[in-house]
Amino acid sequence: MVDYNTLVPRTQIKNKLRKFDNIITVAKTGDADFVCSDTVYAGSDAACIQAAINSAPDHGTIMIFTGTYTIDSIITNGGKSLSIYGIGNVIFNLTATVSGSGIALATLQFSGTIISTTTLSSNIVEATRVLTLSSAESLQRGDLIQIYNTTKWYPWLETDNWKPVTGELYRISSAVTGASTTDITLTENLIRNYASADTTIILYRPTKICMKNIKFVGTSPTAVIAGIALSYCVNSQIINCEVSDNGFANLIISTCYNTTIEKSKFSDAYSTGLGYGVVVMDASAFVNISGNNIEICRHCVSSGETVAKGLNRGIVIAKNHLKGANLSSQTANVIDAHPMTIDYTVIGNDIWVGIDTNTSYGEFAFADGTQRSIFSNNVVHGGGGVFRRGGALNCTHVISSNNITNSHYRGICRYTESDVGGVLNVHGNSLNNVSESILGTGILIDTSEQKTISISNNTMENCGECGIIIKQLSTATQNITINIDNNTINHVMLHGMWIQKTNASVSMNGHLNNNTILDVNQSTTSTQNNGIFLDGASDLNIQGNTIKNLTGTMYRFIREAGISDNNYIINNMVGGFSLAPLAIGAGTIIRDNKGYTP
Repeated sequence: MVDYNTLVPRTQIKNKLRKFDNIITVAKTGDADFVCSDTVYAGSDAACIQAAINSAPDHGTIMIFTGTYTIDSIITNGGKSLSIYGIGNVIFNLTATVSGSGIALATLQFSGTIISTTTLSSNIVEATRVLTLSSAESLQRGDLIQIYNTTKWYPWLETDNWKPVTGELYRISSAVTGASTTDITLTENLIRNYASADTTIILYRPTKICMKNIKFVGTSPTAVIAGIALSYCVNSQIINCEVSDNGFANLIISTCYNTTIEKSKFSDAYSTGLGYGVVVMDASAFVNISGNNIEICRHCVSSGETVAKGLNRGIVIAKNHLKGANLSSQTANVIDAHPMTIDYTVIGNDIWVGIDTNTSYGEFAFADGTQRSIFSNNVVHGGGGVFRRGGALNCTHVISSNNITNSHYRGICRYTESDVGGVLNVHGNSLNNVSESILGTGILIDTSEQKTISISNNTMENCGECGIIIKQLSTATQNITINIDNNTINHVMLHGMWIQKTNASVSMNGHLNNNTILDVNQSTTSTQNNGIFLDGASDLNIQGNTIKNLTGTMYRFIREAGISDNNYIINNMVGGFSLAPLAIGAGTIIRDNKGYTP
C-alpha cells in the first residue's frame, strides 16, 4: 500500500483539507477531526470511526491516518455514499461479534436503502426498457430496480439447495410518477419477459462506496465471519486494499450494480462449506474483478451462496493471481459460479488449484454454473480447467487458449450436466500431464442434452485415461452434433477418443477430422484400448486423421461397438495396431486408410 505520509506530513494534509467541507480526517492520536484516543470514545476506535462517518455529508470523504485500529463493533454508512481512504499504513483489526447469515456476518456493512416493494401494472417483454409499476413511487434517476418472478432457474435440480428464482437487477434512467402508477425507463434492455401476475419489484436508493489503501484483518480463516459487505450499491470500488482471515467471506457484493475490485489482496477464508475471497450474491450485475491477488480461500471468487431473488450477471475476472486452499475434506474449486448466474468472463488469470493428492476434492480452476461463459487465456497449475455445475436452457460456453499443466486427473474440462440446447466450444487449449489413471481424461463431456459440441486445435499429452470422451446418455431427448478437428492427443493410458451413444431414438452426427492420435493403450492393466472407440456412435465422418502407436501397441486403430452404424472412415493414416479395425454397422464404410489394407 502507498504510504502517503512519506510524501506530505499528516498535519499539513489536515490543514490543507480544512477548506473542504466534505472531507473528514481520523487519526489514532494527534491532529485530526476525529481522534480515537479522545476520552469521548472511551478507547473505542470503532466508535471514533463511526462518529466520523455519521458526521460526514453524503458523498463525503473520510481520510484515515496511519495506525492500527481495533474495530470491535459493526460499522455502517447510514445510507450515505462515502469514500474511505487510508493515508499511510492503515490497519483495521476486525473483532466485532457478528451473527446471522450473509451480509449480517460482516464487520463493515455498507448499504443503500430499500424504497419499497411493488408489482407490475402490465406484462413486459424482453428487449424493452420501459415498464409501468402498479403504484406511485417517488423515484429518481440512478435508483435500482430488482425484477423477479416465481420461475425456478434450474427447476430440474431437485437436490440443489438454492433453486433461485428468475430475475435481474437494473438501474433506472428516468421515472415519471402519475396518479396511481409510475412509468420508468431502464438504462439497458430487459433480458426476458415478465408477467404482472407473478412478478415482484423491489426498489432501492443506492449508495456508492469507494475504499482505498486499507488493510482489514479478521480473527479467523475458519470462523463464520465476514470482512466487508456492500449491498444496494452502484459504481463502488475496492482498490489497493487487503482483506484477510474472515472464514465466511472477505468481501461480499450483494444486490450491487457496477462494482470494481482492483489491485487488492484477499486471503485466508476457508470455513467449512463456505470460505470466499470475493462472493457475489443476489442479482448483482457488472462486477469487475481484475489485477488482484486472491489466495488460500476455498473459493477465491464465487457467485451465489444464498437463496437468491434473481441472477448474478456480467461478472468479469481478469488478470488476477488466484490460489485455492489445499483442503482435504471439501470441494475447493478456485472460481465457483453457483447455478444462479447468467454469465462469467474469466480471462488472463494465473490460477493455482489447491489439490490434496490424497483425496478427490478440490479440483478445478472454474466450476461453471452459468448460462454463458468464456474461460480463455488462463494458465492453470495443479488442477483441471472447467467443471460444469448444473444445467440450463440454451447455454453457450467457450473454453479457449488456456494452458493447463500438472492437472491431477481433471483435464481441460469436465461437463457432466444437462445444458438443454447448449453449445460448447473447446478450442486451442494445451494440456500436459493429467496424472491419475482413473479419471485422467483431457476432455470429458458426459451429457444428455448438449446440442452442439466443437473441439478443435487442442493439444493433450500424458493423459491418465483418454484424450477425449463424449457420451450422449440414454436420457437424451434431442439430437447432438459433434465436430472434433485438428487436435493432438499424445500418450494416453486408454483410448485416444471414446464416443458413446446409448439412445437409439436420437441421433448423433458430425465429424472427427484431421486429428493426430499417438501412443494410446499405454496402460499396464487394460490392453484393449483403441485409437478411436465408437461405442454406439453413428453417422460420423472420420477422415484425414493420423492414428499411430510409436511406443507400445494399440488394440485397433478404430473400433465400433453397440449400435454403431453408418460411419464413414476414409483417408486416415494409421499404424502400430495389433488387430484390424472392427466395423459392426452394415452401413459403415472403411476404406483408403494408409497403413491398413482390408
